[in-house]
Amino acid sequence: MIYILHGEDYEASYLRLTELVKTYSDHKQISLSDRNNIEDFYLAVYSVDIFEFRKVVVCENYLTDRKVKENDLNKIVSNQKVIFWEKSLLPANYVKKYQKFAILEQFKPKPVLFWFLDSLTPQSTKAIKLLKSAIKSQQESLIWHLTNRIFQLILVKMHISLKNAALINEKKINEWQWQKLVIQSDQFNLRSLLLFYNGLLRLDYLIKTGKTAVGKETLLTMLLLKYLRN
Repeated sequence: MIYILHGEDYEASYLRLTELVKTYSDHKQISLSDRNNIEDFYLAVYSVDIFEFRKVVVCENYLTDRKVKENDLNKIVSNQKVIFWEKSLLPANYVKKYQKFAILEQFKPKPVLFWFLDSLTPQSTKAIKLLKSAIKSQQESLIWHLTNRIFQLILVKMHISLKNAALINEKKINEWQWQKLVIQSDQFNLRSLLLFYNGLLRLDYLIKTGKTAVGKETLLTMLLLKYLRN
């Protein structure tokens, strides 16, 4: 059985990955990341365990990075459990090929999230208005998405190239997405973005460690008012 989880909603796809792995709790789990090579993949997927342990293999970005090809997937036997966790959306031609022999699940962020992230500009009142809807649509992952957007704007502001920004961010960035980031970053100065980023990290820490009794919406509203006022 082959599963392919792909899409830009990193948090949702990760939760689904965790859920899938739990269904195979009696299997030996093997995780492959960018630290592994194709030989590790062959060994994990195609080798026969002499002790006959059942196993589930999780491959991170192996399709996006083109470490494996269609023919490699065709060779996977039906009783083998392999999960491909892709942190970006696969091209339509990939989806068409893979859906013949794999279960594909796509994770798209809700449009309101993009509206909110795109509205982040100095003196913006729209961001405050969209905050409540954004929290509702991305209850668990909004802070992650917000922090990631500010981090991307910092990379642009530091004149990092698109290619290097994608490597640093460990996620593909399309040309049209990059141009939107360039336009958005032009409205900030680097110091404001760095302060905003540090504020988000601090807020995330306070929430996760239970060191604040103030609600997430209130904290984020205060943060936006503080760092979007300049």
